[in-house]
Amino acid sequence: MKDKIASLAREMGFRVYESACGANIEAAGLGCYACRWGPCGDLSRLPSVDVGDVNEFIKYLGYSGRVEQLRDNKIVIRLDKGDARRVEAMLRELLRREVVIRGGFTKHHCVGGVCGDSD
Repeated sequence: MKDKIASLAREMGFRVYESACGANIEAAGLGCYACRWGPCGDLSRLPSVDVGDVNEFIKYLGYSGRVEQLRDNKIVIRLDKGDARRVEAMLRELLRREVVIRGGFTKHHCVGGVCGDSD
């Protein structure tokens, strides 16, 4: 039923958003790659990311870790010590990108609030 209504709305010229955050991102003129419904908005308006700043932020939180990989839509963090869920959630919101946390015995991966272990 939802798909039928969305299809009908598109045919009528309405913009259909899969999530409320997608509508908010576009209304604010921002861009986001953080969840499975994206990318959303103006991707040229993604926050800039500096590896040194991210590493310093991890240290500021009292944790030990570093950026292993940085792409336009994804950042991979090696976390030697710290709360993987906290780091993932904070970086995802700040950087508006998919965040993968690797470290020690815990490999944690969240996309759009859907979390689980990953390899």
